[in-house]
Amino acid sequence: MTLLRSLNRSHIWHAKVILKGFQFRAPSLDRLTSLWLHKLRLLGKEEFAFLSQVGGLE
Repeated sequence: MTLLRSLNRSHIWHAKVILKGFQFRAPSLDRLTSLWLHKLRLLGKEEFAFLSQVGGLE
């Protein structure tokens, strides 16, 4: 395993993030970054809007 892959998958990134009432545990740094960008509403705006319209999110 490469150094960058090992660093990305290190256990130090296994943080829990609550997003829209659901709790997620990030398995890697890139997934943790994605979760936080969604939590800060910098990613996923269109998806959340669509799911709210079709009843997928309350």
